[in-house]
Amino acid sequence: MKIDSDFFMTINGQMVTTDNTLPVYNPATRSVFAQVPDASTFVKELADLPETARLLFVSYMAFSIIVELYFNINLSLRPIIINALQLVQ
Repeated sequence: MKIDSDFFMTINGQMVTTDNTLPVYNPATRSVFAQVPDASTFVKELADLPETARLLFVSYMAFSIIVELYFNINLSLRPIIINALQLVQ
């Protein structure tokens, strides 16, 4: 089996690739069946990933709290929550 396809990485939400590749071996036959991008060439982008992940997590938590409040509070407060959701976007 051989895979002849271009592989990409997603870093900070962007599809990236590189000319440097690494072989992927079939463990049964020890033959190369694909080439994948070498992520070590993206050291700066990879260094930014923890901060990106933290920001995404904080945004997710804020959104989930707002949704939780929306479904569990008195109906008279729902318009306030709807306005808050629109401000977050």
